[in-house]
Amino acid sequence: MTINRTPRRSILTLAICVGFVVLMGGPAQAAPARIRIIDLGTLGGTTSTAIAINDRGQVAGNSTTASGQNRSFIWQRGKMTDLGTLGGDNVVVSASSMNNRGEVVGSQADVPNGFVSRAFLWRHGVMRDLGTLGGDSAVALDINDRGQVVGESLTSDGSTHAFLWEKGVMTDLGTLGGQFSSALVINDRGQVAGWSDTAAGDRNGFVWERGRLTDFGPSNPQNEAVFPVAINLNLACN
Repeated sequence: MTINRTPRRSILTLAICVGFVVLMGGPAQAAPARIRIIDLGTLGGTTSTAIAINDRGQVAGNSTTASGQNRSFIWQRGKMTDLGTLGGDNVVVSASSMNNRGEVVGSQADVPNGFVSRAFLWRHGVMRDLGTLGGDSAVALDINDRGQVVGESLTSDGSTHAFLWEKGVMTDLGTLGGQFSSALVINDRGQVAGWSDTAAGDRNGFVWERGRLTDFGPSNPQNEAVFPVAINLNLACN
């Protein structure tokens, strides 16, 4: 489904800043940056939120529909496309990340069943259920340009563990000794950053690479929790 822009509706928008150089008789001078606000529209409802933009200018986000349902979208060249659902009527679909290939990940919550959620990957117009680590719920949080997906999932014993999904296989990344871990971000080298409970009850940040979970712990004397938000391509894990 495609929806044209609707500037009268109350929605969140994407701002694109464009800087340029004005050539005059003398040396080049930088002109003040100009800001262009683009109304992305909605999927028929009253609100929408943009959560990611890639190098192709595609935007992913979430929007309400005319019937009040919560759906995810991808916007490109003035058109907003509904990503659909994994099935069911009373569900909430929420996108969390998008890569440079226009692949979107997120989760679908089954409203009647409370906190039961299903991780999804949307690729080439098809939404795919990524499965779980043995429990009944999972959430996809990030995707890299290789199509690797990370997030968190319930296990068969009721714990929540970080996962890496690739080519149909979901791998349990383990924990730092506790019952909970979550993989938040992944770079194009396949290195994963997240956080985990420890056996002592602390919440420490970690980096996972090639089967090895490295604890980088809290960096403050108050032993406060650590929640990584990004990982670059130059990280070296010793």
